[in-house]
Amino acid sequence: MLRYSSTIVAALGLVFASCSSPTELCSCPPARTSVFVVGMLVDANGAPISGARVYLVGEPPRAEPLPLFATDPTATTGADGAFRGRVYSLFGPGEQLVRGLVVSPTATDTIVVDAGTAQFRYEEQRPDTVSVTIRTP
Repeated sequence: MLRYSSTIVAALGLVFASCSSPTELCSCPPARTSVFVVGMLVDANGAPISGARVYLVGEPPRAEPLPLFATDPTATTGADGAFRGRVYSLFGPGEQLVRGLVVSPTATDTIVVDAGTAQFRYEEQRPDTVSVTIRTP
């Protein structure tokens, strides 16, 4: 028969309780903030870029940008270079920088873009809509 000390059992119970408790009282996932972006993607000459994947995130303005981790594109540009989609952030509400990546079907490089700032709100609130034009080099 195995015997465990009460200290080990208490420590295991504490680890289990802390790892299984929700992040908020309502058992909800952590709140996200968002903004709705309507935009155009154009090349250096102003011609629309179609079929590009646009990955956008919101983050507080800072000297050192955070690494971008995006699994799904915010939007794919249409024949006229237009795109629209909801941009999410894990940071609280307020003015945030809209940063992203553009993957063009004809380019070999990924382009990192700063699309300006926007007022992000919590997900359950109606998001602000901002209009941007992203010009690639």
